[in-house]
Amino acid sequence: MGSILEKINEIITPEFRLEIATTAIILPDNDPQGTCENITLNINGRLLACKFDRKSIINFPFFIPGEAHEMCDYLLFYESNNKPDLLYIFVCELQSRSKPDKKAISQMQTGYNLASFLIQTACKILNYENNHKVIFKGIRFSTRPPQKVFNFSASREAWKILIPNTDIRYLEVLCGEPYYIEDNFM
Repeated sequence: MGSILEKINEIITPEFRLEIATTAIILPDNDPQGTCENITLNINGRLLACKFDRKSIINFPFFIPGEAHEMCDYLLFYESNNKPDLLYIFVCELQSRSKPDKKAISQMQTGYNLASFLIQTACKILNYENNHKVIFKGIRFSTRPPQKVFNFSASREAWKILIPNTDIRYLEVLCGEPYYIEDNFM
């Protein structure tokens, strides 16, 4: 019957999907005013990358323009070869500022809500029973080093709570660096 990742891929309009990657993916900063360098994520599994924050497309045409249209830069749905019963969802925001602002937090919260909706919709519409445990994590890529240097081996202490009333925790990292998802973010 396929994985939940494949089911989510089936219901998302193609212009919002980047690709399903199996070794690495590059996340560019498409904002003309953005200063983040491309981010390379090396993986040991399968990753579906989605970019819903597109200037040429109205993301939520049923809302009045404004805050309701804010969206994180990327949603990454990741199934590890080492942990096939887990689905990791990374809500990613690229920023040039050193500290997260209210807009970044709002964008990541919208990404969390949309990813939750996509999982529920894929399971409901496609009659798919989701036996995956879903783990949400936020990653804020910045052009400036985080205020506190994180030791990835002590990752439990590195993740901070980002948004109240959600289960997103986030980590601040430098953009332009290559990262191994399983070594650095899981």
